[in-house]
Amino acid sequence: MDSGADAADARSLLPVVKSEPGEPILDFDPQIHLSPSRPSLADHGNVGYTVYRKSDQIRFGIQPALSECLSMADAIGKRIEDLNLEVSKSRLRKDMWMRTLSQIRDKAQEKTFTAVCGATGAGKSSLINAILDVSILPTSGGQACTSVVTEISWHDDTMFIADVVFLSEEEWLEELLPLHQDLKDADLTGEPRKELKEAWDKFRAVYPDVRESKELKKVASIAGFVRSDQATYPVLGKTTTIKNRQKDSFVHELQQYVKAEKHSSSNAHRKRQLWPLIKVVKVRCNAPALTSGAVLVDLPGTADANRARASIATTYMKQCSHVWIVTNIRRAVDDQNAQGECQRQSANGTYDDSRIALIATQTDLISPSEMLGDGGLDDTDDTDLKDVIQKEKEANDEKNALKRELDRLFAATPHAQHVGQVTESRGSGRKRRDSVSCPDVASKRTRLATRTTRHAIECQVAGTSDTSIPQSRSVDWQQVPMCTSADSLREATSAHDRTDEIEWIRVKCAELEMELCELVARKRVLCSLKRSRESLGIMRRNFIDQLKDLDAAAAEEKDPDNYDPSEPLRDYSRVDPPVFSCSALDYLRIQSHVVGDGDPNCFSDPGNTGIPSIQEWCRNLGDLCRRRSLPGIWESLEVLAESVHRYVKDVSLDDVTKVDSEVMRKQCQSGLVSNIGIANIMKECLHRLADDRSQDLHDSLSTSLGWIVRAAALKAGEKAEQISDAFAAGMHWQTYKGTLRRNGVWRQDLNLDLTLPFMLGIAAQWSKVFSDRSLDLKEAATSIVNQTLSEVEESATPLLKDLAHSQAEHCRRELQQLLDDIVRVIDKVLEEEQRTASRCLAPHIMDALKPAYEEAFAQSGPGSVARRKNIFHNWITKLKNSVFDDGADVLLTLLEDITTSVGERLKREFDVLSERMEVTMSVLWDRPGRENRLELKACVRATATTVEVKEQIPLWRAAANLSMN
Repeated sequence: MDSGADAADARSLLPVVKSEPGEPILDFDPQIHLSPSRPSLADHGNVGYTVYRKSDQIRFGIQPALSECLSMADAIGKRIEDLNLEVSKSRLRKDMWMRTLSQIRDKAQEKTFTAVCGATGAGKSSLINAILDVSILPTSGGQACTSVVTEISWHDDTMFIADVVFLSEEEWLEELLPLHQDLKDADLTGEPRKELKEAWDKFRAVYPDVRESKELKKVASIAGFVRSDQATYPVLGKTTTIKNRQKDSFVHELQQYVKAEKHSSSNAHRKRQLWPLIKVVKVRCNAPALTSGAVLVDLPGTADANRARASIATTYMKQCSHVWIVTNIRRAVDDQNAQGECQRQSANGTYDDSRIALIATQTDLISPSEMLGDGGLDDTDDTDLKDVIQKEKEANDEKNALKRELDRLFAATPHAQHVGQVTESRGSGRKRRDSVSCPDVASKRTRLATRTTRHAIECQVAGTSDTSIPQSRSVDWQQVPMCTSADSLREATSAHDRTDEIEWIRVKCAELEMELCELVARKRVLCSLKRSRESLGIMRRNFIDQLKDLDAAAAEEKDPDNYDPSEPLRDYSRVDPPVFSCSALDYLRIQSHVVGDGDPNCFSDPGNTGIPSIQEWCRNLGDLCRRRSLPGIWESLEVLAESVHRYVKDVSLDDVTKVDSEVMRKQCQSGLVSNIGIANIMKECLHRLADDRSQDLHDSLSTSLGWIVRAAALKAGEKAEQISDAFAAGMHWQTYKGTLRRNGVWRQDLNLDLTLPFMLGIAAQWSKVFSDRSLDLKEAATSIVNQTLSEVEESATPLLKDLAHSQAEHCRRELQQLLDDIVRVIDKVLEEEQRTASRCLAPHIMDALKPAYEEAFAQSGPGSVARRKNIFHNWITKLKNSVFDDGADVLLTLLEDITTSVGERLKREFDVLSERMEVTMSVLWDRPGRENRLELKACVRATATTVEVKEQIPLWRAAANLSMN
């Protein structure tokens, strides 16, 4: 066999990277020039996808697969542009193709939103900085990180970009009016509480010229005051974009907007700040942890009285498919804020182990003595930790023994106590650092010992092993004074020997000190890791216990007579919520992302900080979402490629006259007449199906949830007085008054607290009912489409019968993929509408209790504190039943809105499906001609590209299957 032919065959199996327009083909192996497997016209103008010969050549990964999908979509898009320019005269076909391309790109670039929740000071901003591997969010000053929503996403550029969105004038006034009143009240009643002090600082941050709260009395119109300040008024309602490739410069620019400056005194000269005016900050950076489409949303740590920011937070919570609850590890086990956040997520129907992650921060702050207690070695079963503790004990024992020996030697050789003492020079004359003050008989040896000790320490720090002590310690007879007798000579020699021993003990003690430092550091790491394991285990059990409580409450409400608490309601051993512990600051220190912090507090290995695990988890969240989308993207690409291919491929229709095509056009092309045209006929029938299914959904949801909602309303009414009284008793009267002024929302949200028993009562069943609903679309929709296609086949002219049948069969294959997409879209709509409905109750409670808020707030004078509480308590007693019964009506009414929304969306999706069917069948009356040279060229190129794409997708599917085996 010809060896040259063999080499050519081998080379033909290698993949080929498609070239950019106007460039030569770049082969997979840059050392060898290869030819593509087919000629060609397909190569001219293609955009960067790789043509593989076999599936095992593909190194499968989610991101590479999506990147290739986008490249193939771009290549098809280029062919469609050429066809639209030179050939196609059908606007419907062009719109359909471009819509499909847009959907493919959106799916390939789908984002996974994750809400990062936690109390102020929990370390959310430091955690996000560590995940990003770059410190860009401010972590001091506090207000900027906890009072505005911050979104951080990835983009393929080294440029750091931030869009700073400011409140509108109306939104700022809505926040400023009650704040203005609070400060006026505080001026009348003395020194304000912490919350009002924060409000005052916030006001002065924007308007530093107002030095004392009494100056506010002179302001006749707060709106006029805002408009008169030309330094801040122009930014209201605007968006400022910050761009910089240098991280430090970017951070400096960003912090000028979002970081709160600290001032030593209230009347000191202040610089004007804009952070209170910011509604949301959107940051884009090239962080590896976000490459999979993960988007982190840093949500405020407290309830926000500003409705604009609260609305932004609510909108993000609808978008967020995952929630991270961040808490300090020292309080993680019984953190009420974390448990409250879990309850709020439960109320929103998102309380499960696939959506919520628990993250304990600040693991570097550890005290081994506190953790181990008095038991020390006996209180731990950790082998490594026991070994370190034992070594530490042995080293301490040896050190103490050496110190006792040193004391004995000092007693026997009084002058030796001066050995090693470094003298400080006085005046202008200063001795060397190694100079010592001791009798001349030991001066050289002492300097040697001092240098040897320092050498040993430096070697330990540098990680070298050359820390040996010189073995030769002979007496330097030149330094011994003249002796006149044998006894005095022996006494001098003995003194020198003791001095050598003292030197050796001192060096040994220095070594032991270093060893003890290393052992203590290692003990801190092991104790921190041990605490993390124990805390995470407890957090996981707490999560499961809360899930059990939710399930039990739902089961008891559903069937109280037959509910058996001893019977498990699900396999809780399979519930495994992701829990993490981390030290964000130590990670940032290790990676040198912060300046001026010094060495890490506890850890030296980045892996022990826990941050790499969270970064990987973050990437996996995006990959998981995109992996689920990948099969649908491949199917959409195949359908699009096949649709374009069928339009441009060379079919022998020489005998088909224009009359035949015109007959089919009149029968099948949709126009203004509703009962003519494939798409119009299908839309009419499918719209009736959408109405029927949305009504079925409404009936099903009302039947399943009606009694649950009513029972939950009764339970919420029973607990309303207790919740309201505890809320009032748990805060200072000034804070309570400010909360009443803001209709229950300031540092905390009373309306949300009142709704929690209600939402917790329906949470488990609410989520389950929505997830179990199936609209049963596919069979009925398939029947409608098949009937219409059969009618088209029967009406085709004799010369177009075969083509009509071929296109109809292609429509039927395409139909199943389209229906699968529609089902996924409707499921997503249901999920989003469910989240919206679950958050509607708190605004309803706020509106219903407005008279109570207004009357209680209006109280003043002696005894007003008690009157406020009593008045509001009486209102709650009066309204508790009606307000929650009405709330149940609101939720049930929203079920109608949900089903209406589903029905409308279903109709839009059916419209797209109907038009896709007509576009596929339209080749019966609208085909490219073959006479024009440009038309022919565009068709040949489109054919070559679509054939290639259709060949590549099965290889990627096979590679994906191989990667999972």
